[in-house]
Amino acid sequence: MARVRSRQFRTTIGAESAVAVQRVTETALLTIDQRFKNRGKVYFGTATDRGLLQREKNAAIIRANFGQVTPENSMKWQSLNPNQGQYNWGDADYLVDFATQNGKSVRGHTLVWHSQLPTWVSNIRDANTLRNVIRTHVTTVVTRYRGRIRAWSMRSGSPQRQRHDKSMVIN
Repeated sequence: MARVRSRQFRTTIGAESAVAVQRVTETALLTIDQRFKNRGKVYFGTATDRGLLQREKNAAIIRANFGQVTPENSMKWQSLNPNQGQYNWGDADYLVDFATQNGKSVRGHTLVWHSQLPTWVSNIRDANTLRNVIRTHVTTVVTRYRGRIRAWSMRSGSPQRQRHDKSMVIN
């Protein structure tokens, strides 16, 4: 028998009940991420970016409940490389550093997406030039985060839509 005391009540419970109470308490303390992992999943994640992570309340929720973060916009081509030859790594680095410091994995998102291309890429009309620019961009980004990004979304969006989007058509 175990005695449970608090200011509000005092009672005696049997050993089986004490174990059940302990299990319920331990289960209640599991994060969403831990519950997913207990069911064989790799992680439970969320999309975020620097602006959200700099708000302590948001950062605390992510630290406490999620095992993975995906950049909402900071790794999209338009954010990383708005001008040819000029990369802005600040926001993406911030997210990856946050994840590393807090034991979270990162899913890189997204290397190529028709919706958030820099204007200079959208204006390319030569197929070989576009292929080379895409190859260079993907290699540059993936190399920078090698070993720090668990997985990558190569492209985002509907292949149907991309076929009809004039900025991504390669003849």
